[in-house]
Amino acid sequence: MDKESGEPLLINDEYVTATASFTPDEKDGQISLKFEFDGSSLVGKTVVVFESLFYKNIEVTVHADIDDEAQSINIIDIRTSVLDDNTRTHTADFSHSETLTDPVSY
Repeated sequence: MDKESGEPLLINDEYVTATASFTPDEKDGQISLKFEFDGSSLVGKTVVVFESLFYKNIEVTVHADIDDEAQSINIIDIRTSVLDDNTRTHTADFSHSETLTDPVSY
C-alpha cells in the first residue's frame, strides 16, 4: 500500500503483490515473502505491507494497518559509484589482489 494515498501500490499499472503456499510444522512460525518491483518511481515514498491468510480459500485473518512501522518500508534515493583504487576508474584488473572504493550517497 502507498502510505500517503492509502491506495494499493501500482507499478506499471500492476499491483505489487507476493503470495506463498505453506503447511506449518508447528503452531507458531514464520514465512518470508519476496516482493520484486522497480521502485525507482517511489523515491521519497513509504510503502506498507498488508497481509491476508487464507485456509481452504477462506480468509481467516488479515493484518492491514497503514500506520504499522514494522510493516513499512521507506524508499530512499541511494547511489553508488565503485572505483578501482589503483586506476581511479570503473574498470578493475582482477588478475591479482584489488582494492575497490565504493562511495554511497543518499
